[in-house]
Parts: sequence; structure tokens; C-alpha cells
Amino acid sequence: MSSQPQRKAEKKEDRKRRYAAIKIKWKHLRTDLSASELREALLEFCAGELKIAPIGSITELTIPQLNKILAAIDRETAQPRLPGQPSTPSIELENGAVVTNLASEEQRWMIEQLFDMARWNEIAIERFLTERWKRKTPAMLTQRQAKACIPTLLYLVAGTDLRRGRADNQIPVTKDQIRRHMPEIKARLARRASDAGR
Repeated sequence: MSSQPQRKAEKKEDRKRRYAAIKIKWKHLRTDLSASELREALLEFCAGELKIAPIGSITELTIPQLNKILAAIDRETAQPRLPGQPSTPSIELENGAVVTNLASEEQRWMIEQLFDMARWNEIAIERFLTERWKRKTPAMLTQRQAKACIPTLLYLVAGTDLRRGRADNQIPVTKDQIRRHMPEIKARLARRASDAGR
């Protein structure tokens, strides 16, 4: 029979393996993000999936919660087709390449709304999408790219909105302040969807 110290050590190693697996899988899923952005996006993803308050580290999560996050990342990576979807939409780019599994109408709508909330013009939008995903418009994003784009834009819009609310918008806002403000941005999106009858 294992001693209590041995069980604690095994449990600690078990958690470490889960931390490593989450970080590796997340990095493979979110190839659009820089190293500095990966951690913040992961923490936001965890809070959203688990429906909990913003966290400062995945070490705050229990083993069952870590298992849920691993399953959620696997689900996002798998990109299953929606039930009843007859075929995979596609579009041919100028260079002849064919893009399949395009972003859904709902994803495109959300991205367009976030760009509107950010008050970006067409040039800024095209530059942002081209630099990250080599696409010019939201309609040309794949489902995976759209899933990566939405949380990135939520974070950017939350930060921009906080700065607009300050007398001196040059004063930096913290990442924690941005995370806490993101639910407000999501609520505004929900109101826009309701007003549009979505």
C-alpha cells in the first residue's frame, strides 16, 4: 500500500503532466498567438469553459477541471462538422489555393461586430487579418482561424474600451483589468445579437 507522502508525490506529478499537456495542446491549437499572448488566451479559455471567475494560473485548477480543459482543447482541435451539415463550404483564393471548412455565419458576424466595436476601418481590419492568418476579410477565415480570432479580438476590444473610458488614454491598463472587463464586452455582443434578432 502506498504511503501518504508517496500518494501526494504521485498526485503532484499527475498534475504536472496535465499542465504540460494543456500547454502543448494549446500552443498547437493557437498558432496565431505570440508567446506572450498564449498564456492570457489560455486563462480566458479556461475561465470560459469552466464558467468560473478569471484565474491567474492553471495551477489554480483541480484535476477534474484540468481534465475538462484537456477535453475542451481536443474538441476545438478536432473541429467536428455540425450535425446535418451537408458539405464543407470552401472558397478559392487568388493564388488558386482552396480553403475549406470556412467560418460559420455566426462566427463571421461576431468577428465583424468586434471590429465595429473596436472602430477599425477596412484597412486596419485587412492588415490585422493578413498579418495573422493571410486572409483579407472575416468571410475568408476558416473555422479554426475564426475560433482563434474571436478571443483575440475580445481581449483587444476590452483593452481599447478601458482606455477610452479614461481621461488620459495613454495610461496603460493591466492584463487583469482587461480580463475582468471582457464579460462586459461579451454582454454588449449579446445585446447586439438580441437587437439583430439572432
